[in-house]
Amino acid sequence: MNLFVVESVLPSPQAEEIVKISDLLGWTERMLTPFGMWPKDKHDLRFAVSFVYMAVHVGMECADFTRHMGDLQNLLDNLSETTIYMILFAKVIVFHKNRILAQMIDAMNEDRTDFKNNRSIDEQRLYAAYNAMAKTFFKILVPLVFSTAILYYLRPLAGLIFSKVHDGKTPYVLPYRTRYSFEITEVYTYVLAYLYQGGTLPLVTVGLIGSDGLFITLMLHICGELSILSSKIAALKEDKANFQHSGIRSIVKRHTRLMWMAEKMDKAFTIVLLGQLFGSSLLICLNGFNVIVNSERVQRTSLITFAFYEASMLTFLYAYCFIGECLIQESKRFREACYECAWYDIPPHQARDLILCMARAQQPLYLTAGKIYVFSLENFTQIIKTTIAYLSVLRTLT
Repeated sequence: MNLFVVESVLPSPQAEEIVKISDLLGWTERMLTPFGMWPKDKHDLRFAVSFVYMAVHVGMECADFTRHMGDLQNLLDNLSETTIYMILFAKVIVFHKNRILAQMIDAMNEDRTDFKNNRSIDEQRLYAAYNAMAKTFFKILVPLVFSTAILYYLRPLAGLIFSKVHDGKTPYVLPYRTRYSFEITEVYTYVLAYLYQGGTLPLVTVGLIGSDGLFITLMLHICGELSILSSKIAALKEDKANFQHSGIRSIVKRHTRLMWMAEKMDKAFTIVLLGQLFGSSLLICLNGFNVIVNSERVQRTSLITFAFYEASMLTFLYAYCFIGECLIQESKRFREACYECAWYDIPPHQARDLILCMARAQQPLYLTAGKIYVFSLENFTQIIKTTIAYLSVLRTLT
């Protein structure tokens, strides 16, 4: 279905939102498919290439880490690179042919079809508000992550030019701290190694944005649908005819489906999010440290690079906590809407259905990391406080 046909079916402003939502999911698919990370992709060769490249790169960075044992500054510099690639490596493995994610994508597509045909204007607006949030995160993450990756990759060239101009020496510094089985002493070897490391650019940018973009899209879809359910419950108080017939049963089924989707998403991402939580916290601390150190040394290129890096990690972590907060608040809002409706004035067999919803909504839906940490805005502030405390300790050790 092309844009013109969709707009002719739904001429309201919300029709354009549906087109943008569809493009957002399609864009995510186009980003992840070349690297074998799209859950519904059946081509193993793309995944194998990404897997081998990432495994080799992470292995060489870990080898470099062991080489600098006892040198705190070099260890910290290595961790600031290795951590993000280990997170990405885990996502490459988890996303490939992930059946749960494939089910969630199919479920979202089914919901969008229903959205086009069976939603009121007010319901479309509620859903569109959450989709606008998803697009906002994309608008922030895309330029931020791309700028960070490019600056980090080109950073050694600035040092190369500076050193060449001032003292005539040519330091062969690569973008990433990897350990090779040979020494880089010639220009052509340096160029080949530099170009080889350039393969990480599309992986770290498109891979991170695409995987987190898919996550953000699916989770905010669930939040938007929960928001619509709350409005339906509120509308039942005014619509007595619908209250007495099929309205409650359809709401119960819809709520059960959304709970299933939220629980499945938590199950699919919980281990990855645990690594993301610890990795992001560590990187926020390390990048903050590098920003302070480079500002004192007046190294502007590195200062700008790590400032962008720090902003990227803060944005990723905030996105997870914000989405977790939305999920908690929308599930609570649904529970309150059930309490406030006149459930005591309806026939017992219908009241039982609604009470079932109320009972299941007693416990809010959560987005967790390893089932031990709940993503929320309150916990986001706690993470920032903790990383600042570790940053202070790090400053005293160096």
